[in-house]
Amino acid sequence: MEITTARILDKRRMRKKTKTYRLAIRVTFNRKPVPFPLDLRLSEEDFKKLSSPRLGKELREVREKFTKEEERAKEIIKNLGTFTFQAFREEFYKAKLIYKNKKSEYQSVHNGNLIPKDITDSSLLPTPSEGRNKKYGKRKFDRIRSNVNYEEFGPLSVAFGEYIKLLEMQERIGTSEGYFTTLMNLLRFKKSLRFEDITVKFLYEYEQWMLSLGNSYTALGIYLRNLRSIFNIQIADGHIPATSYPFGKRKYQIPTGANVKKALELLDIKKIYDYQPDPSNNNEAFARDIWFFGYYSNGINPKDIAYLKYQNMDADFIVIRREKSKFTTRAKPKNILIPINEEMRQIMCRWGNPNKSADNYIFPVLTNGLSAHRRYELVQDFTRIVNNWMKRIADQVGIKKRVSTMTWRHSYATILKHSGASTEFIQESLGHTDIRTTENYLDSFDLDIKKKYSNDLMAFKDIREIPLETDIL
Repeated sequence: MEITTARILDKRRMRKKTKTYRLAIRVTFNRKPVPFPLDLRLSEEDFKKLSSPRLGKELREVREKFTKEEERAKEIIKNLGTFTFQAFREEFYKAKLIYKNKKSEYQSVHNGNLIPKDITDSSLLPTPSEGRNKKYGKRKFDRIRSNVNYEEFGPLSVAFGEYIKLLEMQERIGTSEGYFTTLMNLLRFKKSLRFEDITVKFLYEYEQWMLSLGNSYTALGIYLRNLRSIFNIQIADGHIPATSYPFGKRKYQIPTGANVKKALELLDIKKIYDYQPDPSNNNEAFARDIWFFGYYSNGINPKDIAYLKYQNMDADFIVIRREKSKFTTRAKPKNILIPINEEMRQIMCRWGNPNKSADNYIFPVLTNGLSAHRRYELVQDFTRIVNNWMKRIADQVGIKKRVSTMTWRHSYATILKHSGASTEFIQESLGHTDIRTTENYLDSFDLDIKKKYSNDLMAFKDIREIPLETDIL
């Protein structure tokens, strides 16, 4: 099948301030044209001038660059052997990072379908060492947290830093990021913290400060549980005395947040299922399919979906170990068996990688050979994209609750409970090591039952009055 290239003006999105569009190399294969945008921009008027023999210096330079990019594209196609759009994309963007417009998150193509750029064009996003540093206060820190100099922030920071380095070595990047965020938040409250500064009085003052800034008890609990873990590690290693421990009975007890009902009713799930995405915008279809794939797949989280490989498929089941608990359950590893229904097969067929070799990822979120930090970033982008589009779909169908990747997990658990499944079965399906975690998921179900029983107390209102029989003398 012939593969052709062309230089085009990509008019899908205009930069309003300059009224310019991206220049792109269009590759056509199997009669499917796919544009590959460049970091070159022109107005429609200037683009028409490119064929003119007389050009000013700036337009002449643009034309030369444009021509070289097409020549490079042709050379890549020639050397690829077996052509796929994905293989071409990886080679075309390997040598350079094109400009990433943060407002434009969804524009690349996979198997002829338009899906989020962040997912398939992984080479377009900068790596952690290329400037994706997060700002805390007036300072920016290296995205690879083990590179941060923790000594300048005091002894408590050093202890956090040692544990963060351990977590990164274990490739638990999400957890290390959580501990780093906790440390930065504590340092906002008080600089150069020492362990002796963390007293019961300090913790109550910190709690009031957090709440005054509009933070929830849930966020407060996450930060303080991380801090408590650092105390436990330091005490166990003999670095600080056990008497300095400020947590526990008659000391400071970490509050728990309110359990907000996250599960959807079956009627709302049907609304999402019946929703017909815009045919010209496959991002909606992609997000909706991923949402249902997570819902059908024992409520596994987005990271587990991103990490799925074809080797995880075993006939009619997907067999996985949860990425979240893979390290903490090493002593007693436990697999989760996910039955593959027909809907899941169709979703994998629509969006899965065409190369079904055992070591290949099912969905085009990750590729082999990425660093742990890069995988973390791409999963974050993947989750954000699905959440953004699901919010739009929920608004379209009139669902008032927040619909997100978290919602499918809670919906799976609650609907199973309504169907008569035992808590122990749901615990096993979700991959929870502690049944109390499962019970927390099902709190909203218990509330529904309590409401039903409360309404049953008024059932006498529906009883029709029965006339009393009189004795006939």
